[in-house]
Amino acid sequence: MVVKISALLVVSLVSAVGGSLFVSGLLPAFLPGATIHGHGNVPQAEAAVLPLHVIERFTERTMAGDAETGSSMKIDEEFVDPENHCEFCTRVEYVPGSRGVAGFAYGSDSPVDLTGAEKVRFWVMGEDGGEKVKFKIGGKERDDDRLSNAISTIFDNEGFARSSDQVTLRDDWTKFEIDLADTDLREITHPFGLEIAKGSGDKSQIVYIKGIIVDDESVDPETELATTAEAVEENEDEEDMSVEISSNSTTGDSSSSFRLRATVTGGEGPYSYLWDFDDGDESSGRTVTHSFDEPGTFNVTVVVTDDTDRQATGSIEIEITEESDEAEDEEIEDEVQEDVGVPDEGDSARNATGSQRSQARGNSTGEE
Repeated sequence: MVVKISALLVVSLVSAVGGSLFVSGLLPAFLPGATIHGHGNVPQAEAAVLPLHVIERFTERTMAGDAETGSSMKIDEEFVDPENHCEFCTRVEYVPGSRGVAGFAYGSDSPVDLTGAEKVRFWVMGEDGGEKVKFKIGGKERDDDRLSNAISTIFDNEGFARSSDQVTLRDDWTKFEIDLADTDLREITHPFGLEIAKGSGDKSQIVYIKGIIVDDESVDPETELATTAEAVEENEDEEDMSVEISSNSTTGDSSSSFRLRATVTGGEGPYSYLWDFDDGDESSGRTVTHSFDEPGTFNVTVVVTDDTDRQATGSIEIEITEESDEAEDEEIEDEVQEDVGVPDEGDSARNATGSQRSQARGNSTGEE
Protein backbone atom coordinates (compact mmCIF):
# COMPACT_ATOMS: atom_id res chain seq x y z
CA MET A 1 0.00 0.00 0.00
CA VAL A 2 2.85 2.33 0.81
CA VAL A 3 4.47 1.60 -2.54
CA LYS A 4 1.29 2.43 -4.44
CA ILE A 5 0.89 5.74 -2.65
CA SER A 6 4.52 6.63 -3.40
CA ALA A 7 4.04 5.85 -7.08
CA LEU A 8 0.96 8.02 -7.24
CA LEU A 9 2.84 10.83 -5.57
CA VAL A 10 5.66 10.52 -8.10
CA VAL A 11 3.22 10.60 -11.01
CA SER A 12 1.48 13.62 -9.53
CA LEU A 13 4.76 15.45 -9.04
CA VAL A 14 5.87 14.70 -12.60
CA SER A 15 2.53 15.95 -13.95
CA ALA A 16 2.74 19.11 -11.90
CA VAL A 17 6.31 19.84 -13.00
CA GLY A 18 5.42 19.09 -16.62
CA GLY A 19 2.46 21.45 -16.46
CA SER A 20 4.65 24.18 -15.00
CA LEU A 21 7.18 23.72 -17.78
CA PHE A 22 4.46 23.93 -20.39
CA VAL A 23 3.19 27.16 -18.89
CA SER A 24 6.65 28.69 -18.62
CA GLY A 25 7.52 27.69 -22.18
CA LEU A 26 10.51 25.54 -21.17
CA LEU A 27 9.22 22.03 -21.88
CA PRO A 28 8.67 22.42 -25.66
CA ALA A 29 12.45 22.55 -26.13
CA PHE A 30 12.57 18.89 -25.12
CA LEU A 31 9.54 17.64 -27.02
CA PRO A 32 9.69 16.14 -30.53
CA GLY A 33 8.47 18.58 -33.18
CA ALA A 34 8.44 21.52 -30.75
CA THR A 35 9.40 24.96 -32.06
CA ILE A 36 11.06 27.73 -30.07
CA HIS A 37 10.69 31.11 -31.73
CA GLY A 38 13.81 33.21 -31.98
CA HIS A 39 16.24 34.69 -34.47
CA GLY A 40 16.15 32.85 -37.77
CA ASN A 41 12.83 31.15 -36.99
CA VAL A 42 10.16 33.83 -37.31
CA PRO A 43 6.59 32.54 -37.80
CA GLN A 44 4.22 33.97 -40.36
CA ALA A 45 2.97 37.46 -39.48
CA GLU A 46 -0.63 37.89 -38.38
CA ALA A 47 -2.65 40.86 -39.61
CA ALA A 48 -3.08 43.55 -36.97
CA VAL A 49 -6.39 45.05 -35.93
CA LEU A 50 -6.03 48.82 -35.82
CA PRO A 51 -5.71 50.83 -33.69
CA LEU A 52 -3.10 48.71 -31.95
CA HIS A 53 -1.75 49.44 -28.46
CA VAL A 54 1.93 48.62 -28.70
CA ILE A 55 2.54 47.81 -25.03
CA GLU A 56 -0.38 45.38 -24.89
CA ARG A 57 0.53 43.42 -28.04
CA PHE A 58 4.34 43.54 -27.82
CA THR A 59 5.11 42.39 -24.29
CA GLU A 60 8.83 41.63 -24.58
CA ARG A 61 11.64 44.16 -24.19
CA THR A 62 14.84 44.14 -26.22
CA MET A 63 17.64 46.06 -24.53
CA ALA A 64 20.46 47.82 -26.38
CA GLY A 65 23.57 49.89 -25.73
CA ASP A 66 24.52 50.22 -22.08
CA ALA A 67 21.21 48.54 -21.18
CA GLU A 68 22.35 45.20 -22.63
CA THR A 69 24.43 44.46 -19.54
CA GLY A 70 24.14 45.37 -15.89
CA SER A 71 21.46 47.66 -14.52
CA SER A 72 22.03 50.78 -16.60
CA MET A 73 18.35 51.02 -17.54
CA LYS A 74 15.32 50.55 -15.30
CA ILE A 75 11.81 50.38 -16.80
CA ASP A 76 8.68 50.77 -14.69
CA GLU A 77 5.58 50.28 -16.84
CA GLU A 78 3.07 50.83 -14.06
CA PHE A 79 4.42 54.12 -12.78
CA VAL A 80 1.79 56.42 -11.27
CA ASP A 81 2.28 60.16 -10.77
CA PRO A 82 -1.08 62.00 -10.58
CA GLU A 83 0.61 65.37 -10.31
CA ASN A 84 2.14 64.93 -13.77
CA HIS A 85 -0.94 63.27 -15.31
CA CYS A 86 0.85 59.92 -15.40
CA GLU A 87 -1.70 57.20 -14.75
CA PHE A 88 0.20 53.96 -15.36
CA CYS A 89 2.68 55.48 -17.77
CA THR A 90 6.17 54.05 -18.40
CA ARG A 91 9.11 55.51 -16.48
CA VAL A 92 12.54 54.87 -17.99
CA GLU A 93 15.70 55.68 -16.05
CA TYR A 94 19.11 55.49 -17.69
CA VAL A 95 22.32 55.52 -15.63
CA PRO A 96 25.09 56.36 -18.12
CA GLY A 97 27.62 53.65 -18.88
CA SER A 98 30.68 53.27 -21.07
CA ARG A 99 28.81 53.57 -24.38
CA GLY A 100 27.01 56.77 -23.46
CA VAL A 101 23.68 55.61 -24.91
CA ALA A 102 21.06 53.02 -24.03
CA GLY A 103 17.71 51.97 -25.36
CA PHE A 104 14.98 49.39 -25.53
CA ALA A 105 12.31 48.30 -28.00
CA TYR A 106 8.93 46.69 -27.50
CA GLY A 107 9.06 43.31 -29.19
CA SER A 108 7.52 39.92 -29.84
CA ASP A 109 8.68 36.62 -31.32
CA SER A 110 5.39 36.54 -33.26
CA PRO A 111 5.58 39.17 -36.04
CA VAL A 112 2.61 41.37 -36.94
CA ASP A 113 1.56 42.72 -40.32
CA LEU A 114 0.79 46.42 -39.76
CA THR A 115 0.04 47.12 -43.42
CA GLY A 116 -2.64 49.80 -43.62
CA ALA A 117 -1.36 51.79 -40.64
CA GLU A 118 -0.83 55.49 -41.30
CA LYS A 119 0.99 56.61 -38.19
CA VAL A 120 2.22 55.84 -34.69
CA ARG A 121 1.33 58.36 -31.96
CA PHE A 122 2.56 58.72 -28.39
CA TRP A 123 3.19 61.13 -25.50
CA VAL A 124 6.60 61.74 -23.93
CA MET A 125 8.23 64.02 -21.36
CA GLY A 126 11.50 64.41 -19.49
CA GLU A 127 12.03 64.54 -15.74
CA ASP A 128 13.90 67.85 -15.83
CA GLY A 129 13.70 68.83 -19.51
CA GLY A 130 16.71 68.71 -21.80
CA GLU A 131 16.87 64.90 -22.05
CA LYS A 132 17.94 63.80 -25.53
CA VAL A 133 16.20 60.85 -27.18
CA LYS A 134 15.56 59.17 -30.52
CA PHE A 135 12.55 57.08 -31.55
CA LYS A 136 12.82 53.94 -33.69
CA ILE A 137 9.83 52.74 -35.73
CA GLY A 138 8.96 49.59 -37.71
CA GLY A 139 11.59 47.15 -36.48
CA LYS A 140 12.24 43.68 -37.91
CA GLU A 141 14.73 40.98 -37.10
CA ARG A 142 17.79 41.28 -39.30
CA ASP A 143 18.57 38.57 -41.82
CA ASP A 144 22.35 38.48 -41.81
CA ASP A 145 22.45 36.36 -44.97
CA ARG A 146 20.73 39.01 -47.11
CA LEU A 147 21.56 42.34 -45.49
CA SER A 148 24.81 44.23 -45.18
CA ASN A 149 26.13 47.75 -44.69
CA ALA A 150 23.75 48.34 -41.79
CA ILE A 151 23.35 51.92 -40.68
CA SER A 152 24.97 52.39 -37.29
CA THR A 153 22.55 51.53 -34.49
CA ILE A 154 22.77 50.30 -30.91
CA PHE A 155 20.34 47.45 -31.71
CA ASP A 156 22.36 44.46 -32.86
CA ASN A 157 19.64 42.11 -34.12
CA GLU A 158 16.87 44.51 -35.15
CA GLY A 159 16.65 46.80 -38.17
CA PHE A 160 14.23 49.73 -38.03
CA ALA A 161 12.47 51.29 -41.01
CA ARG A 162 12.48 54.83 -39.61
CA SER A 163 14.33 56.84 -37.01
CA SER A 164 13.73 60.32 -35.67
CA ASP A 165 16.48 62.86 -35.33
CA GLN A 166 17.60 63.51 -31.79
CA VAL A 167 14.79 65.19 -29.85
CA THR A 168 15.33 67.38 -26.78
CA LEU A 169 12.47 66.78 -24.36
CA ARG A 170 10.57 69.29 -22.26
CA ASP A 171 9.53 68.73 -18.66
CA ASP A 172 5.85 68.44 -19.62
CA TRP A 173 3.93 66.08 -21.87
CA THR A 174 4.40 66.49 -25.62
CA LYS A 175 2.45 64.56 -28.24
CA PHE A 176 4.31 63.25 -31.28
CA GLU A 177 3.09 61.45 -34.40
CA ILE A 178 5.28 59.64 -36.93
CA ASP A 179 4.08 59.16 -40.49
CA LEU A 180 4.18 55.52 -41.65
CA ALA A 181 3.39 56.22 -45.32
CA ASP A 182 5.65 54.36 -47.79
CA THR A 183 6.94 52.16 -44.97
CA ASP A 184 7.11 48.37 -45.31
CA LEU A 185 5.08 47.26 -42.30
CA ARG A 186 5.05 43.53 -42.95
CA GLU A 187 6.54 41.10 -40.39
CA ILE A 188 7.07 43.74 -37.72
CA THR A 189 8.64 42.33 -34.54
CA HIS A 190 9.66 45.61 -32.84
CA PRO A 191 7.25 48.43 -33.74
CA PHE A 192 8.63 51.06 -31.36
CA GLY A 193 12.00 51.71 -29.77
CA LEU A 194 13.57 54.43 -27.64
CA GLU A 195 17.18 55.57 -27.36
CA ILE A 196 18.37 57.82 -24.54
CA ALA A 197 21.68 59.65 -24.76
CA LYS A 198 23.99 60.43 -21.90
CA GLY A 199 23.51 63.85 -20.31
CA SER A 200 26.10 65.99 -18.59
CA GLY A 201 28.33 63.99 -16.29
CA ASP A 202 26.96 60.79 -14.81
CA LYS A 203 23.53 62.15 -13.98
CA SER A 204 20.64 59.75 -14.56
CA GLN A 205 18.35 60.53 -17.48
CA ILE A 206 14.66 59.93 -16.73
CA VAL A 207 12.01 59.82 -19.45
CA TYR A 208 8.26 59.16 -19.26
CA ILE A 209 6.23 57.79 -22.13
CA LYS A 210 2.59 56.74 -22.59
CA GLY A 211 -0.15 56.04 -25.15
CA ILE A 212 1.93 54.37 -27.88
CA ILE A 213 -0.67 53.52 -30.52
CA VAL A 214 -0.44 52.49 -34.17
CA ASP A 215 -3.54 53.48 -36.12
CA ASP A 216 -4.91 54.07 -39.61
CA GLU A 217 -5.73 57.77 -39.25
CA SER A 218 -3.82 60.44 -41.14
CA VAL A 219 -0.92 62.08 -39.36
CA ASP A 220 -1.55 65.50 -37.79
CA PRO A 221 0.94 68.04 -39.21
CA GLU A 222 0.84 69.95 -35.92
CA THR A 223 2.35 67.03 -33.99
CA GLU A 224 4.26 65.25 -36.75
CA LEU A 225 7.85 64.34 -35.92
CA ALA A 226 10.28 64.21 -38.83
CA THR A 227 12.04 60.91 -39.42
CA THR A 228 14.60 59.49 -41.81
CA ALA A 229 14.84 56.05 -43.38
CA GLU A 230 17.12 53.76 -41.40
CA ALA A 231 16.45 50.42 -43.02
CA VAL A 232 19.60 48.45 -43.69
CA GLU A 233 20.63 48.19 -47.30
CA GLU A 234 20.32 44.99 -49.28
CA ASN A 235 23.47 43.21 -50.33
CA GLU A 236 24.88 45.00 -53.36
CA ASP A 237 25.68 41.62 -54.95
CA GLU A 238 21.98 40.75 -55.10
CA GLU A 239 20.63 41.65 -58.53
CA ASP A 240 17.47 43.73 -58.78
CA MET A 241 14.49 41.92 -60.25
CA SER A 242 13.20 43.21 -63.60
CA VAL A 243 11.16 41.98 -66.55
CA GLU A 244 11.11 42.83 -70.25
CA ILE A 245 8.44 42.00 -72.86
CA SER A 246 9.26 40.98 -76.43
CA SER A 247 6.68 40.71 -79.22
CA ASN A 248 6.60 39.53 -82.83
CA SER A 249 5.22 42.99 -83.69
CA THR A 250 3.95 46.16 -82.03
CA THR A 251 1.54 47.27 -84.78
CA GLY A 252 -1.28 45.58 -86.64
CA ASP A 253 -5.04 45.43 -87.08
CA SER A 254 -7.86 43.28 -85.76
CA SER A 255 -6.72 40.38 -87.91
CA SER A 256 -3.22 40.42 -86.40
CA SER A 257 -2.06 37.94 -83.76
CA PHE A 258 0.60 39.06 -81.28
CA ARG A 259 2.95 36.62 -79.56
CA LEU A 260 4.32 38.13 -76.35
CA ARG A 261 7.06 36.73 -74.11
CA ALA A 262 8.29 37.88 -70.67
CA THR A 263 11.98 37.64 -69.80
CA VAL A 264 12.90 37.98 -66.10
CA THR A 265 16.24 39.11 -64.68
CA GLY A 266 17.01 38.54 -61.00
CA GLY A 267 14.69 37.15 -58.35
CA GLU A 268 14.30 33.51 -57.41
CA GLY A 269 12.29 31.06 -59.50
CA PRO A 270 9.84 29.62 -60.07
CA TYR A 271 7.96 32.68 -61.35
CA SER A 272 4.27 33.37 -61.89
CA TYR A 273 3.03 35.70 -64.65
CA LEU A 274 -0.13 37.82 -64.84
CA TRP A 275 -0.82 39.59 -68.14
CA ASP A 276 -3.18 42.56 -68.65
CA PHE A 277 -3.88 43.45 -72.30
CA ASP A 278 -5.58 46.78 -71.53
CA ASP A 279 -8.72 45.67 -73.35
CA GLY A 280 -10.41 43.84 -70.49
CA ASP A 281 -8.67 40.52 -71.08
CA GLU A 282 -6.04 38.86 -68.88
CA SER A 283 -3.87 35.78 -69.18
CA SER A 284 -1.07 33.89 -67.45
CA GLY A 285 2.11 32.13 -68.47
CA ARG A 286 5.50 33.27 -69.67
CA THR A 287 4.46 33.32 -73.34
CA VAL A 288 0.97 34.36 -74.51
CA THR A 289 -0.82 35.06 -77.80
CA HIS A 290 -3.46 37.74 -78.13
CA SER A 291 -5.53 39.61 -80.74
CA PHE A 292 -7.29 42.95 -80.37
CA ASP A 293 -10.81 43.49 -81.73
CA GLU A 294 -10.85 47.28 -81.79
CA PRO A 295 -8.36 49.90 -83.04
CA GLY A 296 -6.38 51.93 -80.50
CA THR A 297 -3.15 51.97 -78.49
CA PHE A 298 -2.98 49.29 -75.79
CA ASN A 299 -0.51 49.29 -72.89
CA VAL A 300 0.13 45.60 -72.30
CA THR A 301 1.62 44.81 -68.88
CA VAL A 302 2.86 41.72 -67.10
CA VAL A 303 3.41 41.39 -63.34
CA VAL A 304 5.94 38.71 -62.42
CA THR A 305 6.13 37.30 -58.88
CA ASP A 306 9.07 35.19 -57.79
CA ASP A 307 9.31 32.45 -55.17
CA THR A 308 9.98 34.97 -52.37
CA ASP A 309 6.99 37.18 -53.33
CA ARG A 310 9.18 39.85 -54.92
CA GLN A 311 7.48 41.47 -57.91
CA ALA A 312 8.51 43.22 -61.11
CA THR A 313 6.38 44.79 -63.84
CA GLY A 314 7.05 45.10 -67.56
CA SER A 315 5.03 46.85 -70.26
CA ILE A 316 4.84 47.30 -74.02
CA GLU A 317 2.55 49.35 -76.27
CA ILE A 318 0.65 47.70 -79.10
CA GLU A 319 -0.96 49.92 -81.76
CA ILE A 320 -3.98 48.56 -83.58
CA THR A 321 -5.22 50.35 -86.72
CA GLU A 322 -8.36 49.88 -88.78
CA GLU A 323 -8.13 47.51 -91.70
CA SER A 324 -6.91 49.22 -94.92
CA ASP A 325 -9.39 50.40 -97.63
CA GLU A 326 -7.77 48.05 -100.15
CA ALA A 327 -8.45 45.05 -97.95
CA GLU A 328 -12.04 46.19 -97.40
CA ASP A 329 -12.55 46.68 -101.22
CA GLU A 330 -11.28 43.16 -101.91
CA GLU A 331 -13.70 41.74 -99.35
CA ILE A 332 -16.62 43.69 -100.87
CA GLU A 333 -15.68 42.59 -104.42
CA ASP A 334 -15.58 38.96 -103.33
CA GLU A 335 -18.99 39.29 -101.72
CA VAL A 336 -20.49 40.87 -104.91
CA GLN A 337 -19.05 38.14 -107.10
CA GLU A 338 -20.55 35.48 -104.89
CA ASP A 339 -23.96 37.25 -104.89
CA VAL A 340 -24.33 37.85 -108.72
CA GLY A 341 -22.39 34.84 -109.92
CA VAL A 342 -19.68 36.84 -111.70
CA PRO A 343 -16.82 34.46 -112.44
CA ASP A 344 -13.38 35.26 -111.30
CA GLU A 345 -10.31 35.06 -113.53
CA GLY A 346 -9.88 31.38 -112.80
CA ASP A 347 -13.46 30.60 -113.79
CA SER A 348 -13.07 32.56 -117.10
CA ALA A 349 -9.95 30.61 -118.00
CA ARG A 350 -11.60 27.31 -117.23
CA ASN A 351 -14.69 28.27 -119.31
CA ALA A 352 -12.51 29.32 -122.24
CA THR A 353 -10.67 26.02 -122.20
CA GLY A 354 -13.96 24.12 -122.08
CA SER A 355 -15.27 26.00 -125.15
CA GLN A 356 -12.15 25.24 -127.14
CA ARG A 357 -12.49 21.54 -126.35
CA SER A 358 -16.16 21.51 -127.41
CA GLN A 359 -15.31 23.23 -130.68
CA ALA A 360 -12.57 20.72 -131.39
CA ARG A 361 -14.94 17.84 -130.87
CA GLY A 362 -17.48 19.48 -133.15
CA ASN A 363 -14.95 20.00 -135.92
CA SER A 364 -13.77 16.46 -135.60
CA THR A 365 -17.28 15.13 -135.79
CA GLY A 366 -18.13 17.27 -138.86
CA GLU A 367 -15.05 16.06 -140.77
CA GLU A 368 -16.08 12.48 -140.31
